[in-house]
Amino acid sequence: MKCAKIDDTSDFDDVVLLSQVSDILIDFLPGIAARLVVIAVDDQKCGHRIVTGCVKAWARFVSLLLRNYDPVEEPPKLEELLVANHEISNKKSNEIHDEKLALCADLLMGLTAHEHATVRHQLAMSSKLLIDTVFLTLPATSSKIIEILIVLNQDTEHKETAEIASAALADVTNKLIEDTFRTRTFVDNLHQLFHRHLTHLPNVFNGLNTRDQLTDVSLLTGYLQLFAQSSQLKSVLFNSTNLYKLIGCLLYVAEVDKSDVSGLEEHKLHDWKDVPDCATPWKRLKCNNIRIQEQLESAAHHLAQSMIADIVLDYLLDVYHHDVERKAEATLLMNEILSVARLDKAKDVMDAYLDPHNWQLTLSVGNGTSLKDVQINIIQLCLQLEGIGKIALAYKEEFQLFLLRVLYAVLERAGSAHPLLQSAGLVCTANISMACGYTSVTDLINRNADYFAYNVTNKLRRRAENASVLSVLTVVMRHSNMEVLPSIADIIEGVLLQSCDKFQDENAAAYLQVFAAFIKSLHAWLNVCVVIAPVITKREQEEKQEVVRRLQWEELNKPVDLSDDIMEGTADDEIVMEEELNDDNNQPEEFVKPPPPKHIQLLVKILERSLHFLPAKNTNCKIFVLEILTSGVEVLKDYEDELLPIVHKVWSPLVNRFRDFDSPLVVNLSFILLSTLGRLSKDFIRMRTVKEVLPSINQLLIEQSKESYLKDRGSAYRYTQAYKMQMSILTGSARLAYDLELDEKIDIILPGIEEYLCSKQPVPLQEAAMNFYRHLHHFDPDYGTTIIRNLNERRKHDDWNRNLNILLSITQVH
Repeated sequence: MKCAKIDDTSDFDDVVLLSQVSDILIDFLPGIAARLVVIAVDDQKCGHRIVTGCVKAWARFVSLLLRNYDPVEEPPKLEELLVANHEISNKKSNEIHDEKLALCADLLMGLTAHEHATVRHQLAMSSKLLIDTVFLTLPATSSKIIEILIVLNQDTEHKETAEIASAALADVTNKLIEDTFRTRTFVDNLHQLFHRHLTHLPNVFNGLNTRDQLTDVSLLTGYLQLFAQSSQLKSVLFNSTNLYKLIGCLLYVAEVDKSDVSGLEEHKLHDWKDVPDCATPWKRLKCNNIRIQEQLESAAHHLAQSMIADIVLDYLLDVYHHDVERKAEATLLMNEILSVARLDKAKDVMDAYLDPHNWQLTLSVGNGTSLKDVQINIIQLCLQLEGIGKIALAYKEEFQLFLLRVLYAVLERAGSAHPLLQSAGLVCTANISMACGYTSVTDLINRNADYFAYNVTNKLRRRAENASVLSVLTVVMRHSNMEVLPSIADIIEGVLLQSCDKFQDENAAAYLQVFAAFIKSLHAWLNVCVVIAPVITKREQEEKQEVVRRLQWEELNKPVDLSDDIMEGTADDEIVMEEELNDDNNQPEEFVKPPPPKHIQLLVKILERSLHFLPAKNTNCKIFVLEILTSGVEVLKDYEDELLPIVHKVWSPLVNRFRDFDSPLVVNLSFILLSTLGRLSKDFIRMRTVKEVLPSINQLLIEQSKESYLKDRGSAYRYTQAYKMQMSILTGSARLAYDLELDEKIDIILPGIEEYLCSKQPVPLQEAAMNFYRHLHHFDPDYGTTIIRNLNERRKHDDWNRNLNILLSITQVH
């Protein structure tokens, strides 16, 4: 570098000297350039300083020998093209050097993935130097250097490197725009490299090297960006070969992973949120690399902003209609293209998405449909929903023209029992509401309530042909408020009537889903909260009763004032009362209690109808009904005249559920419902609980204690429904006894609970049983002390001693 005057101390502004050095060293160029590149790329173990020095020396040496020392400011005229023979000879010489140096630049491409940031930074600096000096002299080499800059432009680990590469690419873009004549050779080389890259890219994705895959996708995106910014994209892709190869590559990269998708439906009460989660778990590529996915989306965005976007969409639509294997990938690419620009083809794409052949896909296994087919269909519908939402965002308020056509179809999917489809439908609905200027999904539904009511009512009349109509109703209630109640009240009545048909048992889950949605909506609309009153001990209750009795005694024994004034006033009062009584006798009026609000009337009917599904053989049905009943009675807590008849009707089928020992989840939910009924109706179910439920609970606890014996740490038992049932009963029994004022009648379940004081039971169950006795002692210390001491007398065994000693210490403090 010292001899060639290209070291850091040399004067690079002395063009005359550098030109003279260039004339002397030109013959040494092939050997020196090749050797420097070999050293740089041969082995990274040699240290980053040697690699950095080689890259710097190579770029400066090439720039010194082949830079244009006499640049032409304007395109030559015709007579100037008749140059001398030696100038033609120099041009041919440059072409020979250009071919060899292009091979060197190809090798240097590998350094874009060098582990040391200093090497990548120097590579960016050297590439920029060559673009500034030999851009026109070495078009083939410069094209290779452009590829290096495109990759370095995506360097996320070293910001300064990416900035240098970006600035160099911006300079190239300006040169291509400003000087189309002198850059035509370079552009031709660039087009050839682009075509070669399109041919090579699928082979890279057949391999497993993620770094190479990311590099090639970044290079493809960089090419599209460079062509788009320099107005070259149309000319490049107007060649049908390039266009089809490009789309083929994008489809190859966009291969969607459809394997990890659950085909199971969920029928349960979720916590509802007005704002859906905007994640897109259905859009996961086979390569499973988020940076590759980002580059793919960026490439689609560049195509969207080109003049051939409609041609690209036409081709992708053709793939969508006729290539089943690549249908999802074509959908993904069309979605990204339509997300950044309002294109005329968007309507055609949306028509294709909503076509019954593409929208009404099979979502359940059976009748010739495999699990793989279901997974593919779920992913496909999710992508189509995402596409509709993106089209809406691109069209903004103009999407109102399509609203009535797409909204019902989208809400069908938002109400799906498949979690992935439900999520995609809700995201799409949120995007539509945002695009059309609504403040939220709730605002969208409220302002279109009549539209939903009309469609749902019509489709309910043909329920067999419109299986998803109940799903739409569920979503409408989920994302609305009390304003829609007048519109949906008649619909709920119609659903209740249909559910009475004995031939509709196979649709039980759908009906229960609607009932659950209505109850959940009431919780949100009425701001229903579960209120747990603090425990008042027995002594505190007795003291309060004593105060009340004293006040009553004082009131009864208060001296009577028999003065004339008082007696005269009393006489007048008696005359007035007698006149009023006579008036009442003349015009008797019977007091009629006003009916409850409409939503309470509907709720009562729903709870009564849900009870018919509780004895069903289907366990999922039982679980769903128990959740509905538990949630529904909370709304009735302020309407005693409606609550108590429902409690009475619930009782008989509920008691039978405590005998389903083989279904611990059903028993667990039954106990939760019993606890809720006890808190709300108090002594209304006290005696029935004592006689019909507590014996079953006691037997269940004793039987189940044998299953949990010796299954503590390290056992999978803690993850079973049986364990959760035991925990629920042990932790809730004390509160149940308090709410129902069971007092000594709680003795019925003590044998079952004391089994869990054994040290061989899981520790959390031991703690739950201990807390039960603590609560008993806190409420009534005398009774609690007696129970604990009697238990100590009966259970003098090593396995019980530790816990019994702790309980005895509580009684001694008392």
